[in-house]
Amino acid sequence: MVGSAISSLALAASPVLTDVHVTPTVLAQNSGEQTVTVAVRAFDVDEDLKKVTAVARLKDGTKIKLALEPDETGRWTGEMQLDTAIAQRIAVQIKAKDEAKNKTKRGAIVSVLEVEDAATIREITVNPAVLSATPGMKTVIISAAVDDPDGDLKSVKLEQLKSPGKSDRVAKLGKLLDDGLGADEIASDGIFTIEIDVDIAEPGTIPLRLKVKDQAKHRVDHEVDLLARTDSNAPMVSVTLPVPGTAVRVAEQTLTGTVIEAQLQELRCNDELAAIEGESFTCPSRTLMPGENIVTFTALDRDGNVTTEAARYVFADSNTAAAVTGMVAKGPIGGAEVHAYSFVMGNLVACPPDTVQREAIDGGVPTCLLGTATTDVRGAYTIAMPVGLDTPILIEVLGGDGATYQDEATGQRRPFLSGQTLQAILPTAPTVIRNVVVTPLTHIASTRVLALTGTTSPTQAQVNEVNLNVGERYGIDDIIDTFPADLSMVSEGESAQYALVLAGFSELANQLSNLDAEEPSVVDPILLVHAIADDFSDGALNGLHGMTPIEFLSSAGEVITLTLKTATTDLGQAIMDIQTRPEVNGTGTRLSSGFLGRIGVGRQQSGGSGGG
Repeated sequence: MVGSAISSLALAASPVLTDVHVTPTVLAQNSGEQTVTVAVRAFDVDEDLKKVTAVARLKDGTKIKLALEPDETGRWTGEMQLDTAIAQRIAVQIKAKDEAKNKTKRGAIVSVLEVEDAATIREITVNPAVLSATPGMKTVIISAAVDDPDGDLKSVKLEQLKSPGKSDRVAKLGKLLDDGLGADEIASDGIFTIEIDVDIAEPGTIPLRLKVKDQAKHRVDHEVDLLARTDSNAPMVSVTLPVPGTAVRVAEQTLTGTVIEAQLQELRCNDELAAIEGESFTCPSRTLMPGENIVTFTALDRDGNVTTEAARYVFADSNTAAAVTGMVAKGPIGGAEVHAYSFVMGNLVACPPDTVQREAIDGGVPTCLLGTATTDVRGAYTIAMPVGLDTPILIEVLGGDGATYQDEATGQRRPFLSGQTLQAILPTAPTVIRNVVVTPLTHIASTRVLALTGTTSPTQAQVNEVNLNVGERYGIDDIIDTFPADLSMVSEGESAQYALVLAGFSELANQLSNLDAEEPSVVDPILLVHAIADDFSDGALNGLHGMTPIEFLSSAGEVITLTLKTATTDLGQAIMDIQTRPEVNGTGTRLSSGFLGRIGVGRQQSGGSGGG
């Protein structure tokens, strides 16, 4: 929804308040006195910061005051006790004051609820996060992920407040909607969105309030502060060594990188100050623990703009000296769970120590769970695993809450839903660190391998043959080791071609959709991938599994039936179509018309030994 415009409202401020956290923001009524923690980063460019305080204003007019104290990480923190006897919304104001009596204010709201199943906000996003303090209207998109346990949500509304941390309303700005229209990307996904116009010509803060109400009139409020700064550009942080997402053999690591910001205030590595020299930074030496380690880099400039980057490393010690690392792509899939499995070689061989056996699925061979990871926003993952394994390795990516990817054809983020998977099979277990990308192509190959081998573990030769066969069809020599390019950046060779092929699945799904119907019928690209994988599981791309036609449903329940052309001519043409769209393909790479023949127009058999 497009909301009302906000008129200019400026707030003079010398101190800087950022990274504001008030937790928890929802309390249960009659749960006694509850501790609420207030934490914020505060500094003053003139280094004359005097104090940081918090004030909670209760429904009966009572004020609870709290003096925050600085710690060694640069945060100011404190705890206040709030009584929960009355259901109410408690405004909390955080204020920083310097010696010259300049002040900066930020706000939050704590809701005391009389029921446990009221609708609440799980996450709020504001884009852009910081506005440029220049004349003229700026468009801001605000989204709220709402949890509604009992399904009786009534409304999500946005209002402008008079001052941060106070409840006085200035204006009603409109309703956030979850209808898939305008700025709302996906209908009925629990994420409500509004687009507003903002006019703020000077540095300052515009406090907003999100109100979530259900049919029983239970209400939860959240404050969102729009920030305007003279410099609205956050620092640019890039971690160089060790390369993020990789496995390392040495526990003691000194992380380095670059930070571009003329007015840099500080950069921290997991709350430890980094040494800065020009545009280079060096983190204090740290000891990695065996397994996965997450290091968070936070760069702050003097206007309060913040950049946070996270890097994941796996320390493979003497007992877990091997690892798989790579990315999951259909457009990069972020927030997905990744499992690594070895195969059980016959009924007499048990799983390795510290692993868990998974029963055979659909009559297939049992597998041993070696490790798990979660993909980051770039689709990257790393999993450490035992050494000495003598089987191929199955990598399985699971859809679920929070897992999403960029649909190249529509430009929107799609959910990678619970029950959806992508797989890849590595021919041999790694003895060191091995790249494994997981894509629709590796899933097609994996499905064929598992159908081909049935109840026995696949051999290295079988996996190699099918992986190479699928790769040959799409012009990719190694579908496991080749990383698809970022389509928005100039690229060439197989990496760019791989990315265009993956985009073709989304384009074909879009072409199979009927968006003009009264009830739009949308084809999910992942379901299309699964259908083509099912088609290829018998070694032939002919729209059949054996003699059975392959069908799946669109979002409107329309039956989509594969044909001989779907996975060959139609997919090839979709790839050719999407590569010509400049808003999608920024690689500079163009596939030739001969590519249509390469993907197997008219070819049916290409599935490795035993294909039917």
